Amino acid sequence: RDYYSATSPLLSSGGSSSGAAVTIAHGSSLLSIGTDTGGSLRLPAAWTSTVGFKPTYGTFSRYGVVSYASSLDTVGFVTGSVERTDCSRESLAMCIPGRFWWSLFA
Repeated sequence: RDYYSATSPLLSSGGSSSGAAVTIAHGSSLLSIGTDTGGSLRLPAAWTSTVGFKPTYGTFSRYGVVSYASSLDTVGFVTGSVERTDCSRESLAMCIPGRFWWSLFA
């Protein structure tokens, strides 16, 4: 058994957005969106050797996000590389605050 694999059933990626990091580490998706208040997106990314991004407060709309600590809550994402993170950041930053990001693709 590979005890150090990000997808090992013996390990936990931790954090409330750990599913986002695991889908990237597993190769199931190229971009996963989650929320980050105190590291719940960035720490699982670090533990799964992926890239977690917590943007500056207000960069992406929090519309629809249940607030835990309003001044710290942000919508971020996990990708597999720094290059993909930069491309995703530029693409998602074009969204109009208050609109769902997927409406751009409809």
